[in-house]
Amino acid sequence: MTCIIDLLIIGGGPAGLNAAINAASEGLKVMLLDDGQSPGGQARESNAIENYAGFPEGITGNELMSRMVMQAIKFGVIFQCPCKAAAIARNGDDLVVITDDYQSFTAKTVLLSIGLQYRRLNA
Repeated sequence: MTCIIDLLIIGGGPAGLNAAINAASEGLKVMLLDDGQSPGGQARESNAIENYAGFPEGITGNELMSRMVMQAIKFGVIFQCPCKAAAIARNGDDLVVITDDYQSFTAKTVLLSIGLQYRRLNA
C-alpha cells in the first residue's frame, strides 16, 4: 500500500522549510526532501540574518534553520535527508517523485524549492 503525501517539498532551505511548517500546521501530511545532510540550505552558513521577523537583533543562519527544523518536526513534517529527487512523473491525479537511489514517493502536490548553489572555481 502506498502512502500518499499531501505536499512533497523538494528543497529544504528557508522557503521550503517555511512552506512545510505552514502546510503541516494546517493539518496536511508533508514530506521534505533535501540533498544535504540536514535542511537549511545556504542559510545555515550565514553568520547573521537580520531581516527575519521575530529576531530584531538578528540570529545566525544555523540557529534559525535549527529552530525551523524543530518547528517542522513539531507539526509532523517527514524529512528525507540526504535525498536527491531525480524525476517527477504523473500517475493519474497524483505525482510520483523518484529519487536518485530509486525510492519513490507519491504526492497530491509537489513544491519545488530548490534554491541555488554557488559554482566554485576549480583551484
